[in-house]
Amino acid sequence: MACAEPPHQVQSCLKQESPQPSPSPQKKLTSRATFSQLMHQIYKERRKTMQEEKKKLVNQARKGDTHAFAKLYEEIYPDLYRFAFCMVRQPWKAEDVVSDAVLKAFEKIHTLKKPESFRSWIFQIAANECRLQYRKEKRVVYLPEVAEAGMWESNNATTEDNVLIKELLMQLEERERMIVGLSIFGGYSGKELAQYFHKKEGTIRSIKSRALGKLKQAWECRNEGKL
Repeated sequence: MACAEPPHQVQSCLKQESPQPSPSPQKKLTSRATFSQLMHQIYKERRKTMQEEKKKLVNQARKGDTHAFAKLYEEIYPDLYRFAFCMVRQPWKAEDVVSDAVLKAFEKIHTLKKPESFRSWIFQIAANECRLQYRKEKRVVYLPEVAEAGMWESNNATTEDNVLIKELLMQLEERERMIVGLSIFGGYSGKELAQYFHKKEGTIRSIKSRALGKLKQAWECRNEGKL
């Protein structure tokens, strides 16, 4: 036996008394949340998993295919340059670092055992080239080149935010900048960073956390100054 529908008056009453979902309030992002989201987005953009096509290109390059290596170079060059610029702080020096790193990578790519490690491998070569620059000059003179466009290039951040993040990154110590740069641009994991710096993963996490903490604090101070 089918259940009878409630009278029209009851239906109207029920409709009136039924609680209506309140519109979800817009989330007011604090400067800290905005910074964290921005850093996370940048990391996600740089930390993409290598696809099968990339592995094929690496394997072809290992066999001496210059065309395949050129494709790999074209794809990785923007991030490689950003990392080098982040470390040496001057465009022409960054170009030198990238050129030397790419030449060494081309000469030694046949020694690369795991195709999926190509990105971290070439960034390690670039990091070593940056260190050679430091040893040659003993110190790096800071020039205010921070307004150069496209250094971070997060699609979800304003140009002003991109420039500000890069300015703040320049204020970190060399090791902190290296760890953050390899993590963001090179896609290095905590384990890979620990192996590169010959440190425990916990130590790397602490250094990275401290560096990001400095960036957050500076970010908040800058944003508060704009209010």
